[in-house]
Amino acid sequence: MKKRVFTSVLSFAILLSLGGCYRDDKGVIDAAEKYADAIVALDADDIADLMEDDGGLEDAFAAYNSFVSKGEGAEDLLKAISDTMTYEIDSKSVESSTKDKKGSCDITFTLADYEGLYDEDYGIDEYIEAIENDDGDDAVEITVSVDFVYKKDKWLVSDAKCKTIGKVYGFIEDISEYNLFVSALDRDTFISILEDEFGMQDDVEYYVTEGDETWLVGCQVDIYGYDGSCFYEFLQFDEPSQAADYFENDYYYVNFKDTFDNNYMSGTYDIDFSDSDSSGYAVFDGTVSGANYLADGEFYGGIYCNDGVVVAAWTYCPVSGDKDKIDTFLNLAGYPTP
Repeated sequence: MKKRVFTSVLSFAILLSLGGCYRDDKGVIDAAEKYADAIVALDADDIADLMEDDGGLEDAFAAYNSFVSKGEGAEDLLKAISDTMTYEIDSKSVESSTKDKKGSCDITFTLADYEGLYDEDYGIDEYIEAIENDDGDDAVEITVSVDFVYKKDKWLVSDAKCKTIGKVYGFIEDISEYNLFVSALDRDTFISILEDEFGMQDDVEYYVTEGDETWLVGCQVDIYGYDGSCFYEFLQFDEPSQAADYFENDYYYVNFKDTFDNNYMSGTYDIDFSDSDSSGYAVFDGTVSGANYLADGEFYGGIYCNDGVVVAAWTYCPVSGDKDKIDTFLNLAGYPTP
């Protein structure tokens, strides 16, 4: 009897040694659920806690941070999309071995058809509303294969370059191309901000030229003003394409992008331009030295183009409070700040 028991135990041990006792599919599934929950929640801290190496996480969230910084409502938009996200773990795909300390599984994320729901006439509030009211009939599916490593009796995601997150969060890069933050400011609003917020008065601190008196081809109205070291300008063109050409080829590219690209300006800048709807913006915060088009000194502000209107607001060699003035103007105008 003892021998039979021993033989049975030995046989069982041999079976286990073949891999049975080393499987931990439930552990992998539990870890995958926590990871997927953190991704859906856009929670970088929770994602980091679930990873073996989170060294690439900062780069993975760079698109998120850049998008959120673009303007009011950006974070709400990303949350609206992530709120539509669900996921399913393919149990048949699960592999696990505590002996080899490796595991894997497939996760399919489903989210609203954010591209199909977008309309080029939408502002960010309208886009959020369209996503929140979506009936869910159309959806985007993203399947990723996630690797795990077994360390200190728990499963951790093994993805040092965060390829999984980059694939699931691809929608952030996609919607960054949409014109959601630059609306066409009208002349009355532009003037009211200068007068009501900064106390500037017509023909004293800001100036209006119209029609044939404007210096640009196709430009109907040119309003510009100075408030200390702060400069503001409003240009209304006959056609959106004329405004876009001035913005893209004459204004922001020569004066700022080219200056940055040739290392004449140190600091930061963000440029977003869409040829399809002739709109975009350039925001900058840096110091110029030795450039052909800009005087040496510190520049802070932005240039914005949409629907035939170009608006500029920046400060040169700012003194105390000047950057706050520019931010105030841009916030009231509904534009992204540097």
